[in-house]
Amino acid sequence: MKIRVAQKVLSIGSVLIAGVLVGSCGSRTTSQQNSRKAVQPNASPKRSMTQKQPAQVRDVITNLKFSPDNRHLIVAKIRYTSLFSRGLLEVWNATTRRKSKSWFTDANVRGVAVSPDNLTFASSSGTVRWWDIKTGSLLRTFPVPADHFVFSPNGRELVVDSGGVAILNVKSGRLLREKSNQQGTFTNDVAVSPDGKSIAVSHYHDGSTFTVYDFQTQNALGI
Repeated sequence: MKIRVAQKVLSIGSVLIAGVLVGSCGSRTTSQQNSRKAVQPNASPKRSMTQKQPAQVRDVITNLKFSPDNRHLIVAKIRYTSLFSRGLLEVWNATTRRKSKSWFTDANVRGVAVSPDNLTFASSSGTVRWWDIKTGSLLRTFPVPADHFVFSPNGRELVVDSGGVAILNVKSGRLLREKSNQQGTFTNDVAVSPDGKSIAVSHYHDGSTFTVYDFQTQNALGI
């Protein structure tokens, strides 16, 4: 009987000891977890919804033209961000395929034309501006609002759609001749013949059509 009682006591004791061990291990594990939670060095704070985020940039090409000597490519873009939009002009070397120069201009730049001597180009954004290709310097702002334009073959005149057709002296900016459209007619594009004798004008009034004018007199040639 004593031996059996001793075995029971021993067995109960082992259970009790095991219980103590298990309990102490469990308490240590819990305390370690709590200490780890309490001490978190270099914890990064959560970002506030009001913090400024980097603006997303998206470029949209609106026009591009090669220079007559094939050395340059002029690209007109509108750069959109989440905050604003800006016009961007780029001059690319067509041989090396590398960008030579770029600068910001009017927000809605949509057209470009390169002069026959390959030294300058014009851009339009409702306002026509004349630029130096090499330096990017603004040479002149023309007083006639226009979206479409073209240089004459000799490079001395600029033909623009000014609610009709206007011919400007490039260097002086002076208006040489102008022909207005009929009421309710809108000009879509202009072109000058290679010999510099004729101007073709595309316009819209209850449908699209075109008219060819004499460059000097601006009389319709009946085409």
